[in-house]
Amino acid sequence: MFKDHPIYSIDSGGDPTAIPDLTYEQFKGFHTKYYHPGLARFYIYGDQKDISTVERLAMLENYLSEFGPPPEPEEKIPFQPLASEPIEVVETYSVDAALAAEPKQFVTLAWLIHGEEPLDDTTDFALGVVNNL
Repeated sequence: MFKDHPIYSIDSGGDPTAIPDLTYEQFKGFHTKYYHPGLARFYIYGDQKDISTVERLAMLENYLSEFGPPPEPEEKIPFQPLASEPIEVVETYSVDAALAAEPKQFVTLAWLIHGEEPLDDTTDFALGVVNNL
């Protein structure tokens, strides 16, 4: 979906075959930059009979305060230009020989529906509903 982005062009955040070539410092630096707890998103929902939202947020604050702010500002994902035609990617992956008899294939289908300009709030909301369906 984000073929021009250095991080999001590969689902794992980078080329897995290149990981063994990284130094420990490079590997740790990547993890520190992109997996810092200050970049996490938390969603609180459900019945508040047992614990209130305020109490839940206090617990999160207590845990997250020891980490401080992320080392760099959060990276923004740039808008991806629309493609002029469909893009198909076919990849293979290894399967444990003991599990080879079980079906292990899968298909992912995705659409990039807008390019440089953000969607208006109504369209964005409607597409979010459709996506959840």
